[in-house]
Amino acid sequence: MACPFVRRGSGVGFPTSSSSVATDGAPGGGAFGLGAFDFAQAPSVVSDSEPAYRNAEEQGDPVTTWRDSMDTILRRIFENLRLDIDRMETHIRQAENEVFRKEEEAFFIRQDEIEVNQLLKRQADELQRAEDVYQAMLEERKMRKHTKKLQATIHKEAKARDTKMCYQDEAKHMAMQLRNTLAQHRKRFEFLIIHIDSKHDRQRVQLEESQERKIREQRALLEIETRGLNEDVRAEVFKDFAYRMNHQSALDKHVAEQLHDLQQLELKHRKERFDAEAKSLEEVAFLRATQHRFINELEAKLRIDYSVEKERIDEAREKIKLMQLEIKHMAAIKALQSHHKVQTAQSLRSQRTASALRLKKWRELNVEQGDETTDYSVTSMAGIGSMSSLSNSDADSAALEGQATTDGSTDNFPNNSSFSNHPDDNNRYAGGDDDGGVSSDPRDVAARTLMEDQARAQEQLNRLIEQLKAMVAQHAEELKRVRRESTEEMRKLERAIKLRMDELDLQQDTEMRSMRKSHESANDELLATQQREYQMDASIRVTERKMLTERRTLNSVLNTVADGIINILPDGTLIRFNLAAERMFGHAAADVIGQNIKMLQPHHIAVQHDGFLRNYMRTGVKRAIGSATYINAKKKDGSEFPTCIFVSEVKEEEFHLFTGIVRDLTEENAKKAAIKAKQEQKEAEMKALIDLLDVERTKSQSLIKEILPESIAAQLMRGESVVPTTYPDATVLYTDLVGFTAISSAARPLDVVDMLNDLYSSFDEIIEQYDVYKVETIGDSYMVASGVPRPNGNKHLSEMAKLAIHLVKAINSIKIRHRPDVTLRMRIGIHTGPVVAGVVGRKMPRYCLFGDTISIASKMESSGVPMKIQISETTYDRLEAMGGYHFEPRGEMGIPGKGMIKTYFLTSIDGFNPTYTPRDDSVASPLSALAVGKGGDVAAAVPLTIAVDAHGAEAARPNGVQG
Repeated sequence: MACPFVRRGSGVGFPTSSSSVATDGAPGGGAFGLGAFDFAQAPSVVSDSEPAYRNAEEQGDPVTTWRDSMDTILRRIFENLRLDIDRMETHIRQAENEVFRKEEEAFFIRQDEIEVNQLLKRQADELQRAEDVYQAMLEERKMRKHTKKLQATIHKEAKARDTKMCYQDEAKHMAMQLRNTLAQHRKRFEFLIIHIDSKHDRQRVQLEESQERKIREQRALLEIETRGLNEDVRAEVFKDFAYRMNHQSALDKHVAEQLHDLQQLELKHRKERFDAEAKSLEEVAFLRATQHRFINELEAKLRIDYSVEKERIDEAREKIKLMQLEIKHMAAIKALQSHHKVQTAQSLRSQRTASALRLKKWRELNVEQGDETTDYSVTSMAGIGSMSSLSNSDADSAALEGQATTDGSTDNFPNNSSFSNHPDDNNRYAGGDDDGGVSSDPRDVAARTLMEDQARAQEQLNRLIEQLKAMVAQHAEELKRVRRESTEEMRKLERAIKLRMDELDLQQDTEMRSMRKSHESANDELLATQQREYQMDASIRVTERKMLTERRTLNSVLNTVADGIINILPDGTLIRFNLAAERMFGHAAADVIGQNIKMLQPHHIAVQHDGFLRNYMRTGVKRAIGSATYINAKKKDGSEFPTCIFVSEVKEEEFHLFTGIVRDLTEENAKKAAIKAKQEQKEAEMKALIDLLDVERTKSQSLIKEILPESIAAQLMRGESVVPTTYPDATVLYTDLVGFTAISSAARPLDVVDMLNDLYSSFDEIIEQYDVYKVETIGDSYMVASGVPRPNGNKHLSEMAKLAIHLVKAINSIKIRHRPDVTLRMRIGIHTGPVVAGVVGRKMPRYCLFGDTISIASKMESSGVPMKIQISETTYDRLEAMGGYHFEPRGEMGIPGKGMIKTYFLTSIDGFNPTYTPRDDSVASPLSALAVGKGGDVAAAVPLTIAVDAHGAEAARPNGVQG
């Protein structure tokens, strides 16, 4: 049955909640207050309910009748239980209301915090936008200034280029003006030279005509004077006159030469003055160009200095402007922050008002429900009181200054708390200092610092402006000074040029006077010399008769010499022909004197003889005079014979004679020809012997190169000692025929030789394809090395591996001539390591290899398997690292002194499949053929040749037999 007391006051109008109920305020404590039940309160309860029961009895309710009939104690118990249930219901309702109130308060607290955080975020965004706008304005200003500066730079560069082009044009104009001036000056000088040359020509012609006219007049006077004299006297007088006229002609020639010297000196002086004037013009032009260029460079430098100072002033002004903008920006930010603080304080006040209204609403609601015992003064303010922590924390100032992040999250503010509702906080958020003193805000400090910096920058700007004014004045003064110095330097140059020209005139005048004096002295000396000559001429004429006697004596002497003596005149006429010449040419002297010399010359010389004489008379160049000439001469019977001619010349005033001494070389040439023939025969025999020796030496060198490496053979043939060489990395290969002993024991020695010759000849053809060296062959053993004697890096491994594969493939194709049914098989062993190489022996030197590498390679071969290539672990590792090689493991084997080592079989190489073309077995072996032809004696079948051993000594050795 439902209890009516429970239904009464069951919280009608309040929403239900699943939250836990707080029972801290329930009377008696405990879960529902049952633990502190007090039966003393029951009467008051019953008394309160008696009117209801009486009303029920009055109505004749059976329930009331039933209750009245119950035991009093039992009924009291039930009544107390009902009261407890009512109290429990009241506590539950109070707890639920408290839960609802706290949830609502917590909700509004969170909403208030979100609102505050959003407000702070909006304020931070607004501050950030203001900062972004300011930064954008700065960037735009910076870009604008940069653009203006770039335009100014471009303008200055263009102006500098134009100025430079103007300077260059001025320099070109000055250079062109100098060239034109020099050209005009040279043209005037050429006209002057032409005029002076014309004057000099007239002077020379006049002098020559005057001298000739004087001689003609004197000759005419002498003709008149000597008309009455006899011929002998007259001839003597005219001879004396001719002699004197010769002296006069010499003097006139000397005077003409002196005139020519004076004229040349005058031309030289004119040329020197022209060069000096041209040099002066160039110096003046160069100085002007230098001064002009210096002034231009100075002006350009001054302009650059002015531009630099102007840029510094502009930079200082821009710096001041930026400081002013920064101060304005900081003031705006500060005002915006003050406005934000006011907004925040207003928001907090509205939140506190809303919280008080909600508290008032809950109180009125509890009064309406008859529950006035709940105290909301503590609980309702618990959540709001916690908001005061933010106002006293450091996060408050950070939030007020716009330090919230821009992602919109409310968790970035400390403790998710709101602002304090304390009345004093409003004053703090509203901004301003109560004491009215200097603000300690960092932005105020920064603003004051910027203002101080602005004042200092303004002072610096004023100083720069004053410096610029001083620099402009200094530049103007410096330009004036440079122009004054240039003017003074030009005056000094003009004075130096004038002084130099005066010195040149004085020098030329002195030189002219000196030459005239020297000419006068020379003329006086020439006259004195001619006077002495004239006095001597008388004595000369006295001695002429004596000379005639001496000439006859000379003729008799010339007729006694063995060589032919021939005298001719310049026109080729013979005037002397001695007896020896008569015997030599077969002509009589009377037949040839008066004839031309061409009758004694062969035709090809005679046709050119007159031309030779005329050319010599015209040029004076001596080609045959004064030296021996070997030509053929012609006898009277027309036959030619060899001669040696010595030609001399006698030239006096009116006497010109050529003398030829002719020697017959017929017998002398015959003797020389015999001697030359014998000498040529000896030379031919010697050349044949040398050629034969060269052929034999070449054969010997080729044989030595086949026995030894080429470089080693060259050292030995030069007589040098071969020093043993250590090769740190080389590969050695050994081969051996399987069953060679059985094959050779069943064959003749010559058959064994043929078999080994075919085998090793085939091997030699194969190894020529690889970078390897055949060291030696001992019986059926074949030793090859790579990397020796010429190192080849790591190539020796691949080269030796390819050679081994090639040999294994080729051995099946090599047939034995006397046993074609037998297939040869071989073992191959390879090892890689260091070796020592050297030449052993002096009489029959051999190139040998030494070291553990040789022993291990030999062991690889001797312990190998037929038709397999056994390699050591060292070779395997190197080839495996190179890649492309395939192996089969063999196992370990013992090496004396080395212990156990792993061995492998080399099976194949990627991309390497060599082929071998067998030799033609139908051709007989050369060794066996020779042996059969000589009755089996191989040594007798091989001819001997001269071979040169390693030390240059010659020894007889059969061809094809190695030392």
